[in-house]
Amino acid sequence: MENQLLSELTDLEIAQIIAEEISSVLEKKKKKKKKKKKKSSGKKDACYYKVKSRYKVWPSAYASGALVKCRKVGAKNWGTGGKKNEELEINEEDLTDSEETDLKKIKKQLSKSAKKHARQAKQATDIAKASAKSSELHTKQVQKLKGMIDEAAASRSYCENTPCDEMGFTQKASCKSQGIKDCYKGKKKK
Repeated sequence: MENQLLSELTDLEIAQIIAEEISSVLEKKKKKKKKKKKKSSGKKDACYYKVKSRYKVWPSAYASGALVKCRKVGAKNWGTGGKKNEELEINEEDLTDSEETDLKKIKKQLSKSAKKHARQAKQATDIAKASAKSSELHTKQVQKLKGMIDEAAASRSYCENTPCDEMGFTQKASCKSQGIKDCYKGKKKK
């Protein structure tokens, strides 16, 4: 039956059917590619990489906000807010002598305050580093003290084998705190 159908179709009709099938298959592939593109998570442009490198937690609300801001101003301009060196265009001919001296004073004051801020930033960094070292030292000292306490404590064998009247106060307390032996039983307070 299939052979009869094929023999009845002309070569032109067969070519037309094949072309229609190929075009429908290609259209389906294009639709799948479009769907895949829509499902991908955002654009990975220069801003994406620049912002992602600055934020430890990704994704986060802060990082997403920064990404939006970066895309508004452009990757080249984003993140350079504090580093701008803008100069005013002033014609020196238009300035009076008093204005010129005032501007020179202001320039000196600004350079002094910039140096002072740099020193303060260095001091803050040094304090933070010292604090971290101090914290490490404190932790080591606490661990060392715990080790010394553990060494000073009476051992199980000592508590079990030594009579209470031969133990000192510290050994009795150590044995009692470990739950091995209570040498205080039967002694009345005066």
